[in-house]
Amino acid sequence: MIRLRGHHLVCLHYYHGDGLNDAYAVNLKQKVELAQRGEAITIAGGADDICAACPNLRESICQGIPAEEGEILKLDRQALALLNCKVGDQVRWDHVLQQVQSAPPSWFETFCHGCTWSPYCDRGASVFNTPTRHNLLFKEEAK
Repeated sequence: MIRLRGHHLVCLHYYHGDGLNDAYAVNLKQKVELAQRGEAITIAGGADDICAACPNLRESICQGIPAEEGEILKLDRQALALLNCKVGDQVRWDHVLQQVQSAPPSWFETFCHGCTWSPYCDRGASVFNTPTRHNLLFKEEAK
């Protein structure tokens, strides 16, 4: 069973794994691979299995940027509203992917606005017309 918070259910479909350290990238890749193979996902109400390897996580709260935790929780709520899910629900990666892909571009314009991770994200790059910094983490799977 994988625990993922709301915004990770959306963002991990587009994110490349760059931006932090190697341990974070390896953990992220492992969790995404499990999800892609059909492992059940439980929706977390805060720090999840991706956050667990993040060097900015302290006492289950993101300390990366001042006030970032509040913004993350807002993104979690927006993502769960899109997916019509709530904390504690169990979902499957393929079902989440279908819902994410059906979201209108305007939803992403709002959701992705101001995201500091957009250079590492295909969706953020397409919304804001910015270049991405691709990581081989997920490119191999696309071949």
